[in-house]
Amino acid sequence: MGGEARYSFKRVTLPVGITADTEIGLQGRRDDTYVDARHSRQRVSLETLLADEVTEWNLSTYAQTTLRFGDLVRAQVGARLDHFAADDRNLVGGLSGRQDATLTQPKASLIFGPWKRTEVYLSAGRGFHSNDVRAGLSDSGDLTRPPFLATSKGSEIGVRTNAIPKTQLAATLFKMEFASELTYNADEGRTEAGRPGRRVGLELTGQYRPYPWIELNANIAISRARYTDHDPAGPYIEDAPEVVASAGLLIDNLGPWFGAAEFRDLGAHALNSDNSVRSRGYRELNLSVGYKLTPATRLQLEVFNVTDAKDDAADYVYTDRLPGEPAEGVEDLHVHPLEPTSFRVVVSRIF
Repeated sequence: MGGEARYSFKRVTLPVGITADTEIGLQGRRDDTYVDARHSRQRVSLETLLADEVTEWNLSTYAQTTLRFGDLVRAQVGARLDHFAADDRNLVGGLSGRQDATLTQPKASLIFGPWKRTEVYLSAGRGFHSNDVRAGLSDSGDLTRPPFLATSKGSEIGVRTNAIPKTQLAATLFKMEFASELTYNADEGRTEAGRPGRRVGLELTGQYRPYPWIELNANIAISRARYTDHDPAGPYIEDAPEVVASAGLLIDNLGPWFGAAEFRDLGAHALNSDNSVRSRGYRELNLSVGYKLTPATRLQLEVFNVTDAKDDAADYVYTDRLPGEPAEGVEDLHVHPLEPTSFRVVVSRIF
């Protein structure tokens, strides 16, 4: 559950012809989450290995001012203050604990335009991601926790335009630096705080709506993800795709009919930090078609993996041990294949 309050100040016109709009806000949120991991055989639970009840609170306040320098230049300057607190209660005899942290995030943008329905912008700011609050143990048995909030710094320069009729296009060059990258530990089923990293890339997006009832869209992001601490283990960030692309067709407002087709391409990427094991990613096509029986009731047919692609939806490299293998285990590739072609019928009603 959460709440938000916003307040806008009256526009002020300064003597030199600059106008200013200011907005401040306050947000609050609380989440209660139960997470467990179980030993199972043929989907029958045999033992609960991990079980945690986690409660997280967040209180944030922010302020933003937009300055307009005539008709073609404007600047946005703002800051956000976040306080997080989380309580972890382990239910199977493990360690419990509590963490809290406060972070200030300044942000700024400079926008030029529009000229012929086109804008160019520069943005920079500070952000964060949160780490798993559940308790962990070091090799010595001492309680260790990563920083609750891991800071990030980002900047981008981009252009967006509506100059072509019925079309929206955008291109963005970006750079993001993280004090700690999140990596997924598939053996334990949780994310872990990792080494510092940097991601640099280009994102291209486009939407074309030839008629009010149909939209064509496409997106491609090309990025280079590397650790920045010069660890001899290698610089590659695990499971960070070099290319992510999608293309789709959306239909709505065609009388009672609606539907969609979406193609997704998750590109090749490293599975370990020295890039000696790689994933080729996956490609998948999904379709849906629906009919509005009444303004509040919909009938929809969804088809997943239309081409019955045999790619792997997820793949990881980690050490585990099967019967007959050495006690220290064997590092190996573990995969989860895409589900075969499947269908789902959905009936929904809005109350």
